[in-house]
Amino acid sequence: MWERTDSWVVPNNTGREHDSLQFHDSYAFDLLSTRSRERDIAENLNMPLLMPVFPRSNTEWEKSFHSLNSFALRATGSEKRIDLQLIAMIKDAQAYLESETHVQFEDKQVVFRST
Repeated sequence: MWERTDSWVVPNNTGREHDSLQFHDSYAFDLLSTRSRERDIAENLNMPLLMPVFPRSNTEWEKSFHSLNSFALRATGSEKRIDLQLIAMIKDAQAYLESETHVQFEDKQVVFRST
């Protein structure tokens, strides 16, 4: 029997800028593997928590991709259409979870953006 669910998507927010993507990856891993507000909420909602990691540069601080601000959504070049990158990340994670568990995702996601 497959359980149907939505997913809760919370972009990683370290609270500070750093030019190393590894820094942001490590922070997200810590949030997902220990008790955190995000994890507690996901458990209370009985939803898988997906935390895509976007850079939050110290040298290009105005590019707050993690917050999906208007600058990030209007970016050009290799940073263009970060919203589509986010959707691809969500679909990839859902496909993986569906193949490994008895969960089937609904067509909607709950995306949380803190400022």
